[in-house]
Amino acid sequence: MLQLVLGLVVVLAVAWVMAAAAARWFFGRSRAYDEVHHATTSDGWSLALLRIRPQGTPLPVPVVLGHGLMMNRRCWDAAPEISLARWLAARGHDVWIAEYRGASSSRWPGPSRSARWSWGFDAMATRDLPAIIDAVRAATGAPKVSWVGHSMGGMLIYAYAAVVGDSALHRIVTLGSPVRLPGRGTLHLPPGTRALLRRLDALPADMGTFVGLPLLLLGPWGLAHVFNPRIARRAEVLGVMAGGVVRTSTRLLRQFDDWQRTGLLARDGGDGAWEALASAVRAPLLVISGTDDRLARPGSVRPAYEAAGSRLRRYREFGAGAGEPRFGHIDLIASRAAREHVFPDVARWLEAGEDELGEGADLAPDADARNPGASAALPPPALGAPESAGHPEGAPQGPPQPPEAR
Repeated sequence: MLQLVLGLVVVLAVAWVMAAAAARWFFGRSRAYDEVHHATTSDGWSLALLRIRPQGTPLPVPVVLGHGLMMNRRCWDAAPEISLARWLAARGHDVWIAEYRGASSSRWPGPSRSARWSWGFDAMATRDLPAIIDAVRAATGAPKVSWVGHSMGGMLIYAYAAVVGDSALHRIVTLGSPVRLPGRGTLHLPPGTRALLRRLDALPADMGTFVGLPLLLLGPWGLAHVFNPRIARRAEVLGVMAGGVVRTSTRLLRQFDDWQRTGLLARDGGDGAWEALASAVRAPLLVISGTDDRLARPGSVRPAYEAAGSRLRRYREFGAGAGEPRFGHIDLIASRAAREHVFPDVARWLEAGEDELGEGADLAPDADARNPGASAALPPPALGAPESAGHPEGAPQGPPQPPEAR
């Protein structure tokens, strides 16, 4: 009897792994890119930059897409029908998807595993983003880039502006990027987990997601904290999760846990704090949130808009207006609903001239209710090249690293 039970367990385990592997192969297939570049940080990391060249007449300002915590390129490019990266490229944007340290295609040259994962938020803000932005400017010859960041990708650009300044940034769009993490919430580590993470250099979130893929074949409800299951379709969720979740530094995770426990965005190592994150931003800024986002609730996202020093800035909460989708965290950027409702607002902000952006007004849901699903305060997407002003003199010196053929 025991042998029969053990045999059944083995058969079920093998079947489960095969189902996970099949889901990973079908939904997580690699996407082709026009070029793959690498940016080298001041501490030796080689960061992947995946380029999608513009279709038709190119617009003059390259766009860099920055992913969130525990994610990689797939949040921007999981499938053609939900890819913000390819949607923007089809409009003439030169799109660069960045992968920070620890993500799939970025590489640590050193032999030490512990050193490979011994970093937190500060290293990404002060080392990765300067290397990424300078590499894109050098490769394209553009004096400025626009940055579109999701979740932590928006938090990083706020911190970058505080440390480096934003003179190299043309426009900024952040989506679901909190600047306040008070109290208990989804990012709060359960009791005992923090002690366990101290014993690990990195959390194998990629393996955990792989094991759970067969459950997602049944539907997205098991990930309701990051997807709104009323918006995200099963194939969309699998497209992002199958290959889109990466092994992550436990030092970074503990830092986020500290932020949520204390409400203070302390620097890694305890040397001060990221005070009034986003206050150093002067470039035109569009801040977007989703009403049903459980990870980055609108009340934690909007303060970035309020703190920013940008003369031209907007706040947009999807779900606040009548008839609008109530987006969750990831479906805000990777769903058919996002393609219909969110992508056009991103394009408007990147493409419009400064005289069309207006000054400091809120995107009030009452105004949006007159035209459900559209943004009344933002102009229609520009068909020609966007107006750009105030470019700094010259581009970074030195040639970029040669791209790899892909």
